Amino acid sequence: MQNSNKKNQVSKRLMLVSAFCCGFAATDVLASNYYGYNKNRVITWKASINRKQAENSILTSRHQKPKKQFKSENNSKDDHKISHKKKKKRKKPKQHNKRRFKKVSKILSSTRILIEAERISKQTVKKYKLQSIKIYNKKGEHNKKEELEAEAKKLREKKMLKESVIVANEKIKQEAEEAKKLEKAKKQEDDLKAKKKKKMLKELVKVAKEKIKEREAKRKIEAEAKKLAEEKAKLKAALQNDSSNYTNTQYTPSSSSYSSSSYSSSSYSSSTDDNLSELDLSERKELKITQEMRSKKDQYNLQKSKIDDQMNSGNVSERDKKELIKQKQNLTKSYVTDSAKKVA
Repeated sequence: MQNSNKKNQVSKRLMLVSAFCCGFAATDVLASNYYGYNKNRVITWKASINRKQAENSILTSRHQKPKKQFKSENNSKDDHKISHKKKKKRKKPKQHNKRRFKKVSKILSSTRILIEAERISKQTVKKYKLQSIKIYNKKGEHNKKEELEAEAKKLREKKMLKESVIVANEKIKQEAEEAKKLEKAKKQEDDLKAKKKKKMLKELVKVAKEKIKEREAKRKIEAEAKKLAEEKAKLKAALQNDSSNYTNTQYTPSSSSYSSSSYSSSSYSSSTDDNLSELDLSERKELKITQEMRSKKDQYNLQKSKIDDQMNSGNVSERDKKELIKQKQNLTKSYVTDSAKKVA
């Protein structure tokens, strides 16, 4: 609707301009016919558009051409005098022909002016139309370009928004995947730590049980040693009592009493010798057992200290640690079993 209104306005303006030009040219022609026409005066057509073209096209007839000036030639005798070439006189036409020529020239000049005014007005109208059409086309093209650019900008903005949304979604997905991976890694690390802790606790429990067993075995050995020492002390006390009783008995001169006492002494001496021999054997056995136990204990402590040193060193792998723990367990078992057998 706006484009159609603009076209109508432009066409109306062009029609007004063309009508104004035609009216102005007609007024000039009428004025020249009314006030008369001079041959020697230059006709000035006061048209606002293309004035020079009208003047040059109108002043083309022979009778309206300006007169030629004669060249001056200096005489050698008189420099201050100027001699003019005499112009050849032209034969004048007859009187009736002269009047006819004037009428014809007036008619021709008026018709030429009208024809050229119409032609110039048509040219101006065409020019204005073409210019207006070009301007309108340019404006329309400019408006179309602006509209297309605006649509392109909108489309670009939409595309950019879509791309930004896609990129944001991809980033969110990547972050979620990375978070899941980190959580999995943390869970795996926690599981490994828990497994290691469980293994260490199991090993510590085993070591504690072994230590408890060792302590119990030591307590049993110590209790048995105490019992043996008490029995030894009792036997020694009994022997001392027996010897004191033997010295305190009175001597009787009667044969019967002597015989009885001698008999009793002989019997007691035989019994005491047997008891002493038995005590010596038992003590020797106990001494041997204690010496063997001490030697085994020293060996056990040495081997255990070596294993502990290897365990505490940093250049030991997990497999080696496991093997050392097994060796330690085997040593404790063998030591406990040997000590129990010897005590029994």
